[in-house]
Amino acid sequence: MLEEYSFRQTQLAYIKGAMDLLTAYRPFGKTPVQVATYITEAEAQKIAFLAKNSLRESGRAGLRLAFDAGRKAAVQVYAMMKSMYSADTKIVDVILRLPKPNNSPAQTLTRMQATAELWSTLPNPPGQAVPFAAGSITLAIYNGLLADLSAAQADYLACTQQFQKEEGNLNEKEDAYRKFISGALTQGRAQFAEGTPARQVIDGIPTQPTAQPPAQSVITAATSPAIGAVHLEFAADHATSFQVWHKGPGEPIFAKVADVLLPGVYDVTGLVAGAHEYQIVGENSRGDGAASVPGSVTVAGASTLPEQPWVSGESQAEGAVHLWYGAEGASTYQVWHKGPGESQFALVDTTVSGEYAVFGLAGGMHAYKAVGLNAAGAGPASEPLAIDVAAVAVA
Repeated sequence: MLEEYSFRQTQLAYIKGAMDLLTAYRPFGKTPVQVATYITEAEAQKIAFLAKNSLRESGRAGLRLAFDAGRKAAVQVYAMMKSMYSADTKIVDVILRLPKPNNSPAQTLTRMQATAELWSTLPNPPGQAVPFAAGSITLAIYNGLLADLSAAQADYLACTQQFQKEEGNLNEKEDAYRKFISGALTQGRAQFAEGTPARQVIDGIPTQPTAQPPAQSVITAATSPAIGAVHLEFAADHATSFQVWHKGPGEPIFAKVADVLLPGVYDVTGLVAGAHEYQIVGENSRGDGAASVPGSVTVAGASTLPEQPWVSGESQAEGAVHLWYGAEGASTYQVWHKGPGESQFALVDTTVSGEYAVFGLAGGMHAYKAVGLNAAGAGPASEPLAIDVAAVAVA
């Protein structure tokens, strides 16, 4: 079911890409923004489904632990009870009529409840001055195990009901997307004649999920066509989309920088000078393929660093800061922060937009600096901007 749903997400992404390329292609009168909303909603629904499934599996594990503990205790108590009251035929007769099935949480719960009720009425065992206990298991401990099993079963049932509801929501979404995709393909084929470039775009939208995960990705081209730029081409059998991972000069690990559809082309500008490494991971509805062998591209730098940025900002709410900044010649920006009582600035974000917002800050005086970057490197830091932040009120 989840594989089919993931495939619908892939198809939606391709339809959105086709609509971006073909301004005349507007299935059902939808705009690219509206289809982008479908894509966002589809991912949110999948995340909600997976979260409920995780809760259900956690509840199942808790029920299994409580069931195992309760079942073992029920068997031990029954055996000890028969043995210690063997001289009293009336009590033994009642013990023998206790429920015996013990193969499911519900059966064990019934058995433990009946045993606990009988236990609470038993006299001290013959010749003993203390109440009956099965070794280290007293009635209080047994009732605790019974309560644990009852609570675990109720929790698992509640988690299962929540999962089933979310599963229904997922199926409803998948059905709606399937109908939209089917209609969008039909309309695109009718709108654009075979053999035309536009029809090739429509025919490039996948119609059937693949039967196997992607093969290992291969980078077929890795060049730097201009200062601060990289061009990549890549492929993987059975892949319908790709993850692009990047490691810049001096960086210790790869970080994901883009999701790319077929035909597997990635272009980026504004990079700093030096050796840049890339890895590609193919994806389809069945999962991810093996990452490609890293490909390295040497990028030439620009000759001029960005100018010193200007920075403005304010605290619009308790625990919040909103910044704006810009610098001539910058393609990206670093945001540096120093909190109340801290002696040094620390890097907190790298952005393209020239805007940064943060919430949940401690009350007090916070300082920020911005640094512009381009292919030549980092320019001078801005003058620090101090912002007084009110603490979040505690209810």
